[in-house]
Amino acid sequence: MHIEKLFRDTLVEERDQVWLATHHLDGEAYRWWLDLQENPSTDLAAISWKKFKELLLTHYFPTSVKRKMEQDLRNLRQGDRPVAEFQREFSRLLHCMPFVVWDDEDKARIFKRGLRPSIFLVCAIL
Repeated sequence: MHIEKLFRDTLVEERDQVWLATHHLDGEAYRWWLDLQENPSTDLAAISWKKFKELLLTHYFPTSVKRKMEQDLRNLRQGDRPVAEFQREFSRLLHCMPFVVWDDEDKARIFKRGLRPSIFLVCAIL
């Protein structure tokens, strides 16, 4: 996400990330944020950047779209490409849909499954 690059490049403290990100919302997304703020059950102080992204993705990405994106990532195969090219495509897709992978172990499992069988076997031995 471009905003996360801004956070890193300008050394934005974690406690200020949600405020800065929501400052850039407009239209429907801004109205969604206002509604969330006005909801008495919302603990704004407890909304971290990670939680904010989860809320935003839950609201704006229907389950059907998430499932399709997850399927695309899990079905990605190396084919005839070099490993580095496959890794770039895997990372690009993963960056677009961080909600698809639960943890590093899941990420590694999906990546290895996409490798050519001969390379996968070498990874399995290691």
